[in-house]
Amino acid sequence: MGIEEDLIRGNKGEDLAKEYLKKRHNALHVFKVPGYFPEYDLISVFERGKIRTVEVKIDYVCKQTGNIAIEYGHRNHLSGILISTADWYVIIAPPHIIGMKRRDLLYYLRENEFKEVNGGDSDMSRFYLVPLDNLEAQSFVDIWDYRDEKVVEPVKYERLQDI
Repeated sequence: MGIEEDLIRGNKGEDLAKEYLKKRHNALHVFKVPGYFPEYDLISVFERGKIRTVEVKIDYVCKQTGNIAIEYGHRNHLSGILISTADWYVIIAPPHIIGMKRRDLLYYLRENEFKEVNGGDSDMSRFYLVPLDNLEAQSFVDIWDYRDEKVVEPVKYERLQDI
């Protein structure tokens, strides 16, 4: 896949995440961070001025492979989830959007053993392969079907702004 196609898919994923934040979590405004900014992709504003940052990841092949690929390294440097400062991680796993606190995802990755693989452009990135059904079964995730705009599995805390 080329850079232009990656950008188009990334923009579509961010648009889906913006809708998820507005419709599911009642965000008043969601702003895309312009340019290259590896710490997070979106800034969400809620009632009473609460602000939350969001990292958006898109995995279009997870339904075929059964795994979500979570990047943690690139060219022998930390990247992905290990350098993100986002409050929340939102993974687009068509037709679902899976939302969770980044710190919960980090703890889950640390406390479990997942297969690690090379991937991405020229196999220069390192990923954890997390079984999709295992991730979706965790109590800390919020699963929303963006086709029907309905909750598939509610997370234990009520809304994103409550974190």
